[in-house]
Amino acid sequence: MWSVALDRLANGWATLGESTAGSSAHRLLSAMRAEPFLVAGTGRACTRLIGTATGGTVAKAGAEGVFCAVVPDEHLGLALKVRDGGARAAEAVATWLLARLGHLDAAPFEVLVNRAGRPVGEVRVTS
Repeated sequence: MWSVALDRLANGWATLGESTAGSSAHRLLSAMRAEPFLVAGTGRACTRLIGTATGGTVAKAGAEGVFCAVVPDEHLGLALKVRDGGARAAEAVATWLLARLGHLDAAPFEVLVNRAGRPVGEVRVTS
């Protein structure tokens, strides 16, 4: 188990976004942008955000409610941790933050459905 302060983690992602063409970090980000499905798979927030956010944004969910992103066009790294480890909350907050920063048209919310497929609620950030 590794421990990293969130500000250092965000700084690491920002540094990743400042990589020069041809470097391994630059190739990694380019590969993630080119094939977002391979980052996390179908229906995952990472996949959706890489495909829809602007500014060259790359995002990745981690374990136990950690979510990180980089917006290279703004030299910005984001790192957040949901205290109870909830991935659903981490994804909602990351999406909300990217929308607030102007890198998504709007912060879409996740519609919750029951076993019959009927909408029963939604997940969204309230300020």
